[in-house]
Amino acid sequence: MSFDEQPKTERLKKFEPKPVSLERFKFKVATLPPEAFSYQHYVAQGFSKAKAKHVVAAQKLTTVFLSDTYQVNVKRVEIAPNHWMIWLSIKRVDKDVIHDWRELQRIKNVILGKEIEAVELYPAESRLVDSANQYHLWAIPKGNVFPFGYPKRDVGGVPEAAAIGAVQRPFENEALDTHAQPVGLLDADYELEENGVWLGIDNIAVRVVRTDEGVVVDLYPNGREDSEPLASTYAHFDEARDELESTSSNE
Repeated sequence: MSFDEQPKTERLKKFEPKPVSLERFKFKVATLPPEAFSYQHYVAQGFSKAKAKHVVAAQKLTTVFLSDTYQVNVKRVEIAPNHWMIWLSIKRVDKDVIHDWRELQRIKNVILGKEIEAVELYPAESRLVDSANQYHLWAIPKGNVFPFGYPKRDVGGVPEAAAIGAVQRPFENEALDTHAQPVGLLDADYELEENGVWLGIDNIAVRVVRTDEGVVVDLYPNGREDSEPLASTYAHFDEARDELESTSSNE
């Protein structure tokens, strides 16, 4: 594994959050409270002078992303001369326990990007840090991959798991978690059995969703389904019913 050399002048502001449909993953850049940058604040809490200075210096290099559920502190750290990793320190706003792998994976995707690789370290007991419900991911520069892990993607839903005797939970937003296998559809009539479906048409991804009131259709650039849609439209069931009744009465 090689690490791309990163210039020291590069700042974390390039890591802008990408909006997605689930509220807890809609991050905005936030500001730490004033005491986070106060040397005296940490000394008053019992920190040594050296540690207080170290903490304040680290806070000044930290970018904070906040959603209604999560706070993620992001900092670029030098692990060797001119070799960098991105450190994500993640916690729930209510300070509760996360530990859901999918949640952490999606946070990584939203803040750093889908093709950035990160790991969670289970360290030797001699350097274990376990002092709060806070979780840490360590990411390498884009274009690099770790020399371990599965060689290719394999993500399946509930039916695929059941077929091999396993158990899987549904995905909340399939666009963010699965790549549909190509299926040839004929120019024919189809009935939607679930609440939504993704269709790939050349370089356009189409999301069709049934709601309580009607149908929503969003169109995205293929592979950028977590971005703002190129176009959207919707229709209400009531409108369709009224149109059908009007047409029927005029016949």
